[in-house]
Order: sequence, then structure tokens, then C-alpha cells
Amino acid sequence: MSRAVDAETREVVSAIASTNDVSDDQMLPELLVGMPGKIKQVSADGAYEKPEAEIKQAITLAAVANFDKTGLYVAGSREGLHVASTPLLTHYGSHAKRGGEVANEIGILPEFTGSAIHGLCNAHHLRELTLH
Repeated sequence: MSRAVDAETREVVSAIASTNDVSDDQMLPELLVGMPGKIKQVSADGAYEKPEAEIKQAITLAAVANFDKTGLYVAGSREGLHVASTPLLTHYGSHAKRGGEVANEIGILPEFTGSAIHGLCNAHHLRELTLH
């Protein structure tokens, strides 16, 4: 989520939801469209980039982690929500694709050397069954 905040009143004057791979500087032009009055100052804190990197690193180094994915809709389009978690941390990565190459882009699973847990729902089991 990127927000434009009035520095004096602390009022949010514009907000845009974005995915994890979008930085503040990429959202700036869209945030400024239609802003009333003259803009005196622009700054970005990159607040979520550092914590996300730290969460990814901590999960990568964990002895045991859970990995799963499910579908969701973003702006009317079906995407994959990829989840990596430990008892204390969770990383959510939304991506337009749902395949295995997404795990490589997110960057946790390829570097993970611990024990990975993945729960399959019954739909996955039923697809694998063949009746004779």
C-alpha cells in the first residue's frame, strides 16, 4: 500500500494498493495525479521493503517452514497467493502466475534448506487418484 499523506495534518490524501514487488518511487506518479494545490515536499520511506527482506531471510534460515499457495482475484484477474510461514513469521506473495517459477521469483523456497511442510487439500488428492 502506498499512501500520500499531508505532512501538516497527517491526513491520507491518496492511497493505492500494490503488490510486494512495487516500490514507493514506482507509485509516486500515480499518487500525485489529481492532488489538489501545490506540492511542497515529496519523500518516501520504503517502510515495507526492509521488513519484507528481513522476513524472507528469517524464513529462509528457519529449520522448518510451511509453504502453500491459493488463488485470489486482483482487479478482476485470477492470481496466485504464495505463502511461506514459520510459527512467528508469514510472507505473502501475490503474483499473476501460479506455477513453480513464481517460487523462484519470490526467492524464499529456492534458498530454503530446512524441512518444508506443504498441506494439500483434498482436491489435489482427488486429481491424483485413478480408478481401476
